[in-house]
Amino acid sequence: MLKNLISIVFLIVFMGSFGNVSSQNSTKKVITGKIIDGENNEPIPGVTVMILGTTIGTITDMDGKYRIEIKDTKSVLSFAFVGYDTQQIPIDNKQVIDVSLKSTINENPEVVVTAQMRGQKNAIKQQISSTTIKNVVAADRLQENPDANAVEAIGRLPGISVSRSGGEGTGLVIRGLESKYTAVTLNGVLMPSTGGGRETNISGISQYMLQGVEVYKSNTADMEANSVAGTVNMTLRETIPGFHSNVMAQMGYNNLNNYFGNYKLQGEISNRFLNDKLGVFFTASAEKVNRSTQTLSAGYDSNSSANLDILLGSF
Repeated sequence: MLKNLISIVFLIVFMGSFGNVSSQNSTKKVITGKIIDGENNEPIPGVTVMILGTTIGTITDMDGKYRIEIKDTKSVLSFAFVGYDTQQIPIDNKQVIDVSLKSTINENPEVVVTAQMRGQKNAIKQQISSTTIKNVVAADRLQENPDANAVEAIGRLPGISVSRSGGEGTGLVIRGLESKYTAVTLNGVLMPSTGGGRETNISGISQYMLQGVEVYKSNTADMEANSVAGTVNMTLRETIPGFHSNVMAQMGYNNLNNYFGNYKLQGEISNRFLNDKLGVFFTASAEKVNRSTQTLSAGYDSNSSANLDILLGSF
């Protein structure tokens, strides 16, 4: 009887000790902390916090804070986020682990704004503040490509095509309508139509004499009512203060007939006088172009005759 009682007491003590060991081994520890940017000390949301070597982890909230439960105090926490150096920090009985991540993104070199962008800046502002659908192009954008004339330069805008004669642009087609439905103005003054129709041929205007171009695809009440397709307003160049000169030379090659004689020469001189109240701008150009256009004509003619003889006879 005494042996049985001793055995029962021993069993109870052994099971209690095993339960304490199991309870100690299953105890979880909570680690909290905050993750910030090492440069501006701002919290970083969405940082991945993982127990190294496991799939257990969490992410930081909008305030850069996190909370994670661990079982082994010898574990290592890994902190990772795109654009920052990954850090691994041992827990070592810590309850709070705050982390400052360093950025790995290298700063880009200085961006130099070209003269083209500076010249187009005011044109972009006009487009944004416009009450109608309008494209505004500055002089440097018109002159950046070796176009034959102003029509070819304006035809590069979206929604605009060019009608050509002999391989060279003569009129603008806006919104799919014929060029005769487009009004062309120079400094706001309506230009007369050319030829037998209503269209205005502006192939003789050089893009080098223009300050800018405004293309209205949706007319307002103060515009010509007969321009159902749109209105193109060209502004002449203004002389800038000081003496300026410019010379341009272009050469060309025609592959259709192996011709090397194409060229274009452009010269400009400008200055202002009388305390900049009077501006003088002189430009001259010479051009030779062999476009070697190919024309195919076809037609048909209908010429028919029918003779019907009716013979009447008696039987």
